[in-house]
Amino acid sequence: MVSKCANPACSTPFRYLREGKLFQLYSESASRATGQEGTQHPRHLEYFWLCGHCAATIKLEFERKDGEVVVRMRHTNEAPEPAGSPAGKEVLPHREVSLHRDDRDLLELLKFELKFLEDGGYGRSVHDPHTPTRIFQDSIACINFGDPARSRPCEECLLMGFVPEKCQHEDVPCHFIPLTEKGETVADLEGRDNQMKLEEALAGWLRAAIQRLEKERAGNIAERKAV
Repeated sequence: MVSKCANPACSTPFRYLREGKLFQLYSESASRATGQEGTQHPRHLEYFWLCGHCAATIKLEFERKDGEVVVRMRHTNEAPEPAGSPAGKEVLPHREVSLHRDDRDLLELLKFELKFLEDGGYGRSVHDPHTPTRIFQDSIACINFGDPARSRPCEECLLMGFVPEKCQHEDVPCHFIPLTEKGETVADLEGRDNQMKLEEALAGWLRAAIQRLEKERAGNIAERKAV
C-alpha cells in the first residue's frame, strides 16, 4: 500500500485520492524477469503516488535493470532520453491517473474498472497474500481507496446510481449492485467464496453498463446534431 509521496525528499503522507497523481505499474516475478522456465509468472499491480505539489513538476519513470525494477524521477521540463535503451535496461509501461476531487466521468470510471479487473487487479496482494481483495473497495474506482477511515461519504460515489434505493444506506452500498439477471450482488457472491464467479459476474455487468451508457451518449449526440 502507498504510504507517502514517491519523492524521497517529500514527507507528505498518502491519506486519500483527492490530489496529485497515481502511477500504476505491473511488476512481474523475479523468475519471469530473469527468464527462468517451468514456473508460473504472476503479475502484481503496484501503486506509486506523487502529492499535488510534486506532481506539478515531477513525473515518475520505471525501468528494469538486471532483473530489478528501478523507479526514477524526472522533472517535467527535462528532455526525454534518446530512443533505445542501454544494454540490460528495459523501460516499463505504466498508467498515470490524475486525481481530482469530483471530475470523474462515469463511462471512463466503468472502463477503468473493467480493465483493472481483466488485468488481474483483484488478485491477492503481493504484500499481504493471505488477505483477499474486495471488489470495488480495493480499486482506485473507490473514492476512499487508500483511506482506511473512509472519510468521504459513499453518497459522493458515481456507482451509487446503480445501487437500489433500499440498499443505499448499507455500510458498503456498491456491494449491493445487482450484477446478474438473478439479481446477485457482490455481497451474495462473496458469501459463497467463489472469486471466479464473482469476477465473471462483475465483468459481465461492467460490459453491459458500458455498452448501455455508450449507446445513450451516442443517441444524445445524434439528437443535438439534429436540432
